[in-house]
Amino acid sequence: ARIRRVVWAGLVMGLTLWQRAVYLAAGIGSWMAAMCFAKPSSGRRVMGMAALWLGIALMIIAPWVMRNYGLFHRVVLTTDAAHILWLGNNPSSNGTYSDQEGTRVFYLADPRFQQRVMGASELEQYDLFLSEVRRFIKESPAQFGGLVLRRLWAFGWFSPNAGVGYAGGERVLYQVWYVGLLGLGVAGMRLFWRRATSPACAQAVMVLAAVAGLAVAHAVTAINMKHRVPFELVLAIFAAETIAQGIAAVRG
Repeated sequence: ARIRRVVWAGLVMGLTLWQRAVYLAAGIGSWMAAMCFAKPSSGRRVMGMAALWLGIALMIIAPWVMRNYGLFHRVVLTTDAAHILWLGNNPSSNGTYSDQEGTRVFYLADPRFQQRVMGASELEQYDLFLSEVRRFIKESPAQFGGLVLRRLWAFGWFSPNAGVGYAGGERVLYQVWYVGLLGLGVAGMRLFWRRATSPACAQAVMVLAAVAGLAVAHAVTAINMKHRVPFELVLAIFAAETIAQGIAAVRG
């Protein structure tokens, strides 16, 4: 039964990678948590299941990778990956895709760099963005580190351009809703841990580790509020714990 679940998990992850490769970080986070909870005698078995999961997921996207290798003569999952990495890691970046007014980071970059990118092919753009990221990290490691921390903070709170493009009332409504969800969710985590059994706690940690994996992935690339939807879903689950226990307390 466990092997069957691992196979299904690998298939789901493989299909997910077709849509968004960053979710691989979520799966890795969960498996790392599983290894931490595994007994010493079960460590190799858990590692074997993780390898099976990863192998199946990679097998699902293998046709796409092979297609890209045939076109570009290198292993490339998506040619936009370097662009996303650059959006969050360049001298003009605040860690997101735009400034507080909504102007995309690309149009804040050096005009000469913009011209080079606009005149390059798809793969040449990939190399240009990746080269600029490497140069930025090498020349400005402190700024890079600061951007990583800002994105990590934004994953749980708000990014500098949160709500840009929305009416003021809509932005305030989302902020109030999220603060309430965050408070209820954190309270629900505490309540859950007080009553849950050890296996249930381990399962919850694996879910939270998946979210942590996404947070780390976006912390080193770029962040947008839509990227934390999985975190909001997890908060909603724990918020339900707070609400349920609150109703039970009122009913006596």
